[in-house]
Amino acid sequence: MKPGHITTPAEANTIPQIEEMYIDIGARSREEAEAMGVRHGTPITYATAPVELANGLVASPSIDDRAGCTAIIHTAKAFAEKRPKATVYYIGSVEEEIGLRGAETCLHDLDVDMAVAVDTFPAGYQPDVNMRDLFYEVGNGPGLHVGEIGDRVRIQSQQVHRWLRKTAETHGIPHQVGLMNGGTDAMTMMQTRGGIPAATIGVPRRYSHSPVEVFSLSDFENLTKILKFAVEGLDASFTTARV
Repeated sequence: MKPGHITTPAEANTIPQIEEMYIDIGARSREEAEAMGVRHGTPITYATAPVELANGLVASPSIDDRAGCTAIIHTAKAFAEKRPKATVYYIGSVEEEIGLRGAETCLHDLDVDMAVAVDTFPAGYQPDVNMRDLFYEVGNGPGLHVGEIGDRVRIQSQQVHRWLRKTAETHGIPHQVGLMNGGTDAMTMMQTRGGIPAATIGVPRRYSHSPVEVFSLSDFENLTKILKFAVEGLDASFTTARV
């Protein structure tokens, strides 16, 4: 975008709209750009590399939801030699940010009893955020959401939530409980088929949807512990029935 040296005072106090920004790939013409493989609809992503910060923190683009995908892989590896009693599907879905589409379609043909969305979520404890608005904190453990606040309030399955929460409490694993600002795949999974009981567990992050999302490695490790112990504790007696 325009360099600060030639912006007017009014422009300097305005956040540029995305339509006013551009990406410089070095091409001098449309023909050169197309020869490089660029077309209408070519996807882009941040090229920033992960950076280790102090106190076990990491800054990286796309922590939302690289962290969730990595947690699922770690959980699956934990059962590589000794499979759990329950049948578990490990799924990496797409298009969560633009309509929760992937989770809805991937569960449509799976006859599952319940589902867990593994995600990240906004956290506070930074100078420009009121903790009344974002009460989760990075470093205090993964979040076990009771529900989600978006265009409407959605309460998640209390049976699935209590299963995860009891696991964390039984094993003394740090965690946080509250409402999430935003939505996750749990929202659409609860409306898939006849309605699948679902809840969300996630890693708190700062600076959401930026190239420098920040999370704590300890929160990630504790999330994977909760998932592992929770799955290990499943047997035929487990039920999501409310009565």
